[in-house]
Amino acid sequence: QQQQQQQQTDPSSDSSASSLPTCIIEAVNSERMVMHEEDSLDLAESAADETAVYRALLLLAERRLYRLVRWSRHLPAFNTVSTEDQIALLQNCWVELLCFDCCWRSLQTPSEIRLTANKCINLEAARELGAHGIVGEILALTGDLCRIGLSLTEYACLKVIVLMQPDAQGLSCPEKVRACLDEMCQSLMAHTVTACPNEPNKFAELFLKVADLKRTATAAWAMLAGKDLSPYLETNSLLMELFKSSRLRSG
Repeated sequence: QQQQQQQQTDPSSDSSASSLPTCIIEAVNSERMVMHEEDSLDLAESAADETAVYRALLLLAERRLYRLVRWSRHLPAFNTVSTEDQIALLQNCWVELLCFDCCWRSLQTPSEIRLTANKCINLEAARELGAHGIVGEILALTGDLCRIGLSLTEYACLKVIVLMQPDAQGLSCPEKVRACLDEMCQSLMAHTVTACPNEPNKFAELFLKVADLKRTATAAWAMLAGKDLSPYLETNSLLMELFKSSRLRSG
């Protein structure tokens, strides 16, 4: 169902793809490299053990993080910056990218978050876990993106925009990141004008959703920051390492 939606709303899937700027083609190709990887969620339909639920969800987030790393490494623009700056960029936006991934997967089911192909969580189930606040925010953002008609091309470009932020803490070469960001923003704006002539404000709407995504990610981090994740994750797991580094960066 999601593949069908992507084909219907993705202008890069037709003959117009040849006229797309290189940075957009690269963003879409990078997304396609990882988008068909399926996840499983080892969680009973009515799991009563809250620890088991959190462990399953965090392990799912861990797998998605590894996918985000693979995705970023497929981006030629990302590979123009140093390894240290790549790490700083990912540390800066990993929560936003995970939230955005949830939104994208849930466009066909905007009343519930699609965790995997066959597992969803709605607001009622989230309330039982004490996570209704963040789930409500993700659902609201998903509804907005659904209304806007977010396409695969736009989604791929926005992910790059979220990633390539020159104000990320610890960058040694922010001007190189700024150049990549500016190129993508200008290319996406030109693309929306051409692909969506009846929606002159689409780029502005999409860009506003990036700000909303940042607020949603801040809420997600606030929920996680006060939790002890050690009962759920290995000490040296990627998620645990990012969690600890984000705690240090946020003071």
